[in-house]
Amino acid sequence: MGEAGYGGPDVTLRWTPEMLAAHTAKLRKAVESAPRPAQVAVDQKPKKRRKKYGNKVTTDADGVEHASKKQAMRYRDLGLLMKSGEILMLAREVRFRLPGGIEYRCDHMTANQRAIEVMAALVESGDLICEDVKSEATRKDRTYINKAKQMKECLGFPVREV
Repeated sequence: MGEAGYGGPDVTLRWTPEMLAAHTAKLRKAVESAPRPAQVAVDQKPKKRRKKYGNKVTTDADGVEHASKKQAMRYRDLGLLMKSGEILMLAREVRFRLPGGIEYRCDHMTANQRAIEVMAALVESGDLICEDVKSEATRKDRTYINKAKQMKECLGFPVREV
């Protein structure tokens, strides 16, 4: 046999009432001193996190939300180009599916008259333009660089940085 509470496979474990009480007290103490998960009230809102690149969501005069002031300004400029007739199509937040389950989201996509008339030749002619509004910091982001390369190699769309 061995000490109380330990033995080989053929030994029956027998605890005295004092041993059981001591073990129970030890377990209670461990449970009570364990860290508790943070309790969040139902009506309490989570803290707002700072944006990675410090941009602020902006709403323009038309009520359209943009990810940054720079993006809102570019959308306004493209709207003016559209009113003047230089471009005929303006699309926001266009999504492209790339190989490997990667999704690229273009800020603005524009097309001129020729692009509207001949949709099949858009990629080859360069009339379909995929624009992305980028700050200096986001232009250096490795994920963005890889996605832009995939857009050009896989779909034939060059991404123009503004």
